[in-house]
Amino acid sequence: MAKAVWTGSISFGLVQVPVRVVAATRAHTLRFRQLHAEDLSPIRYRKVCESEGRPLDAEEIVRGYEVDPGQFVVVTDEELDALKPRTSETIELMGFVNLSEIEPIYQGDTYYLVPDSQSPTPYRLLLEALRDTNRAGVGKFIMHNKEYLVAVYPRGDALTLMTLRYADEIHEPGAVEGIPHGVHAAPEDLRIARQLVDAAAMHFHPEDFRDEFTERLERMIRGKAEGREIPAPEPEPVPPEVVDLREALRQSLAEAQRQREEEEQRRKSA
Repeated sequence: MAKAVWTGSISFGLVQVPVRVVAATRAHTLRFRQLHAEDLSPIRYRKVCESEGRPLDAEEIVRGYEVDPGQFVVVTDEELDALKPRTSETIELMGFVNLSEIEPIYQGDTYYLVPDSQSPTPYRLLLEALRDTNRAGVGKFIMHNKEYLVAVYPRGDALTLMTLRYADEIHEPGAVEGIPHGVHAAPEDLRIARQLVDAAAMHFHPEDFRDEFTERLERMIRGKAEGREIPAPEPEPVPPEVVDLREALRQSLAEAQRQREEEEQRRKSA
């Protein structure tokens, strides 16, 4: 079981729900170390002064922010500590919104909220109220000296907390160079593209998808550790080059319809 990263209470109105915040996800990342090729000794990094070219001790290093190219303002630990938000033990819900209103681009990390008391009744009360109204509570809390905007919503029998990005952390499409504006597809191309989307429509089942690259990487590492010879991977098939957009759409639609027919046949024969 993952350890709690924060302990406190959810506050909505005058109701307090004691909870523990526990990570709801884990990454597939494999961490590599850099080694000396000659003897496989791990490599350490040293902090070197650019102007003097010598390694520095910890007491010689300060924290600075670059306000202009080459111009730095030094910020001391005491100054930083004075500005940090005070530790809070409350997730204060300021209101409730439809979860569908929160665009994916605003969504950050996800945690489970575990009831941290002998009585789970207030926890269950909030969970069922959010489920029945199809809403999420939006609020703020402080964790690890940082203030987070969050959404609290039900997932199964668990209250789930999702960190949210602030509006000024989002780049709007109009501010991104290279995104086309005022360009429209030809009606016939759009008609075929809609058919292609409909033909390839499916329900999202996360368990149907696997991190195949990480699986192959783990098998290769285990094989090398056991002294086995690792066969070269099969080359990826190169799709045929189709220059004409409409012809590419038609071929894609035909392939999607063929795959759907094969899937229907498999279901009937199962």
